[in-house]
Order: sequence, then structure tokens, then C-alpha cells
Amino acid sequence: MHVSVVRQLCYISLFVVVYATQSEQRDEVKDFLRIHRLQRGRRHIDTPVFRHCPNGYTRYDKSCYIVTEAVVSWPVALVYCEAFGGHLAYIESQREQKFINAFLKTVNPRVTRQYYWIGGTDAVTEGEWFWAPAVKPVTYTNWGPGNPNLYTQDCVALYGNGRWDDGYCRAECNFICEIELDV
Repeated sequence: MHVSVVRQLCYISLFVVVYATQSEQRDEVKDFLRIHRLQRGRRHIDTPVFRHCPNGYTRYDKSCYIVTEAVVSWPVALVYCEAFGGHLAYIESQREQKFINAFLKTVNPRVTRQYYWIGGTDAVTEGEWFWAPAVKPVTYTNWGPGNPNLYTQDCVALYGNGRWDDGYCRAECNFICEIELDV
């Protein structure tokens, strides 16, 4: 892993540790996204172009997916996926949702309660969900009963059963990275 990536992960981890209260979380995630976008622009690093899935990833359509063993907060998961040329998974259709559900069962056949971070957030404006860091509106959803539910829960977690939950961004979960192929 490049020293700059490790430094970024340490910086992001330190940022996450600084969270003070649940009510401040929304502003902190907004600030994180703003700072992260600025830092990405300053790095002058092109996103790698992939024509095939890297080892350990599973292909579906024009993307590759991996479920990590790491358990981290949503902001750290976002940076982690980007460090390897991808982003937190975007689930944009029922067909893709079915693939992710089946994929999770191959990773861990007993998964029903475990949470996985995916790329959705409404940290900028409550109730306006978008895929980060692309700022692409979420048009397909698969919310679990009663979700989304709380003002201070701004990051999308996926239950092992495939339903979505708006979770506290600083909670630590496994996560799913997606790399888009250039095919």
C-alpha cells in the first residue's frame, strides 16, 4: 500500500475518532465529504482503468465486487474502496440487488443480520439520498421496514438479508467495494 494511501487512511481514521455526539454527526459527515472532494481534486491522480476484475473480486455486468473483512466506519470504508480504484457499492436496480444478495450468501452462507456499508448517504440534505463520492442520486431503494428512520443516521448499510438501513456513519461494519470496468 502506498505511503500516501496509508497516510490518508490514518487521517480519515483520526477524523472519525473525533466525532463528539450523534447530533454533530451530520455536520461532520458533510465536512468530511467536502474535504474529501477537495483532497481528491488536489491529488491529480487518475482513477485506474480496469478491463478485468482484480484477484478476489467477483464480476457482475460491468462491475467487480468484493466484501471486505475489515470492520470500519462509513468514511473510512469510502476512502478504502477509492484507494483500490473503486467506490462503496452502488445498488442501482432490483437486478443488481438480487446479485448482491446472492453474492453475500456465497461469502457467508449464514449472513442474515450482519451490516455492510454501501455508498449511499443523505448527510448533505436530510432525505436526499445520493451515491458518494459521485453525488449521483439514489433512484432504486430497498429499505427495510421503518427505514430510513432517524435524522442522525445518514449512511446506508445493507443487512445480510438485502434490506437497507440508514445507519450511524461512525458505526463500524464490513463493507462492499465496487470497481467499474471499462469494457
